Amino acid sequence: MTKQQVLGTSVAVMALAVVMSAAVPALASNKLIFEDNFTGGTDGDALTGRTAPTGQTWVAGEAWLPGGSMITGYVGNPYDTCCGAGQFGTTAYEWYGNNVNLGASLGGRYSFEIDMNRGYPLGGGGATYNNTLGFILREGAGGPTISVGWGNHSASNLSLEGGGGLTMGTVPDSSPNFWAGILKLVLDMDLPAKTVELSWSPAVAIASTISGPTSGTTGPIAFTGSFNPSQLALYLQTTHSASVRDGFDNLRLVQIVPEPGSLSLLGIAGLLGLRHRRRA
Repeated sequence: MTKQQVLGTSVAVMALAVVMSAAVPALASNKLIFEDNFTGGTDGDALTGRTAPTGQTWVAGEAWLPGGSMITGYVGNPYDTCCGAGQFGTTAYEWYGNNVNLGASLGGRYSFEIDMNRGYPLGGGGATYNNTLGFILREGAGGPTISVGWGNHSASNLSLEGGGGLTMGTVPDSSPNFWAGILKLVLDMDLPAKTVELSWSPAVAIASTISGPTSGTTGPIAFTGSFNPSQLALYLQTTHSASVRDGFDNLRLVQIVPEPGSLSLLGIAGLLGLRHRRRA
């Protein structure tokens, strides 16, 4: 076989591989790290001690949460579908929360989804409440953190912040500004590239919009310092009305795995070309 024939065969094989890669499905999918939608059990069960479907066990929350454990479901609550885990109470602005260890420290690209309910459905005054809830991803005890909160001040914006030595770039002022509803939040983390991006959309109709978009994204935000989280913390602050529920549902953390299908085919094409060259 001449050099021209070898070159022609290699180019043809690689072109075929490229065409086939577009039609071949991915040979791997995103890896599920953690998931919980708080089904099962009895309304009013303490979240502490619950084992998630992915095997992790919920433990007591931060020391600064004097109210203790959240509960799954709400006894006597006609709006059970609003939250999988949360709290309500008659004590004004009491803090509750729980933590869960995710396993080994994360590294790579990840996407975390969560539904957060703030004071919806409304009751007993509704939009006058200024309670807060959110989540924290942490690298070990006292380590770097990335936190997302909703309603931590009177403007009722979402917040995206770094802590524990992790410094985050400027977050655009494009977050929603409304008092109550159920938001679906997605936090995308590219840990090697040191960027995070927060997106939000209404999981149900927003009850009381003041201003700002009800769907949007911060765009990629750079951070400095290493960050390999191993723990997730949830926290919330109740209002003084037992008819207003706050909580969380549909938690899901996945590792984003590159699709190797096209790379495998191109590798095969290269081997075939090398084989033809050796024959020549």
